Amino acid sequence: MQSQPPSGSDTRWTGIRRAAPVVLGLIFVIGPLVASRAARAADSADWRRPAVAATNVRVSAGYDYVSIDKTRTSYFGSGGSATLSIDEVDTHAGYAELVATLPVTHSSGARGRVRAGFGDTRRSLDALDPDESDASSYGVELGLFVRDPKLGSVTFGGSYDRLEGDGGVDANAFGGSVEAAIFFPDLGSGYIDWFARFDFTHRRVSGAGQPFDVDADVYRVAAGAGWYATEDIQVLAGGRWTRTEEEFLSEDDREGFLTLRWRLPLPLSLEVSASGSAGLSEYKQAPFRGDHRLIYGARVGFIYRFRSGPTLRESIRAYD
Repeated sequence: MQSQPPSGSDTRWTGIRRAAPVVLGLIFVIGPLVASRAARAADSADWRRPAVAATNVRVSAGYDYVSIDKTRTSYFGSGGSATLSIDEVDTHAGYAELVATLPVTHSSGARGRVRAGFGDTRRSLDALDPDESDASSYGVELGLFVRDPKLGSVTFGGSYDRLEGDGGVDANAFGGSVEAAIFFPDLGSGYIDWFARFDFTHRRVSGAGQPFDVDADVYRVAAGAGWYATEDIQVLAGGRWTRTEEEFLSEDDREGFLTLRWRLPLPLSLEVSASGSAGLSEYKQAPFRGDHRLIYGARVGFIYRFRSGPTLRESIRAYD
């Protein structure tokens, strides 16, 4: 008598019967391991350090200097030629800022900023007045972040700034940002903080000196690393790219920067910093060709902290 070949359903049931012991074995072996790992993770939440060690406040102030080389570019067309020439610009500005940081949950916190500045600058109002002018600004920023002081942080923020220039020219700027940081442990050469940040700002300029409003979009990307030479000295190095798009012109700034931060050996929590930057700025204004200009700057400032950490590294990672 000739045997019939097994049907498709018999084949599937045979495979299931053979696989069942293996599957059950994996469940009984891996299941307790997964449960144990989850239990350890739940227990770790009890001892994991909070995002903000304590509600704290810091006050900062300083001086900024920026210099942009002169611009000279030409246009050649069927209707003739023209030359655009802008003198070298030096910007001197002072700034002040009040920042408060407080915990929201064990793993998250909030950071609020109130800031103001004043100086001889024209960068914010280039499209309105080719000459140097005085400008003042004030604004607020709110950021929400998730942070583990041993691993890193992610921050999302929004801001509003008011700019006021000569001749009754004003501007409202609305912005958003996202920032990420990774805290590297000391692997033999010191602790390192890696960071990257993206900002977008929409600025609307208006005033009695012009018949229409001027919109501007500003994009900025910055990234770098901060190496702790000691617990109270940090050296930061990195680069940033800034693009400004206005109604009739655009600028692309590409700069490298180097910053030294030092918490002074004093009973109070006082930090001083000095920074320098240099790069190229490309200026474009239709119908002229783009022109590359040298851009460089410097900043000095200080930060006074209330209820902060015992060292600069602890203040940055667990308080600020």
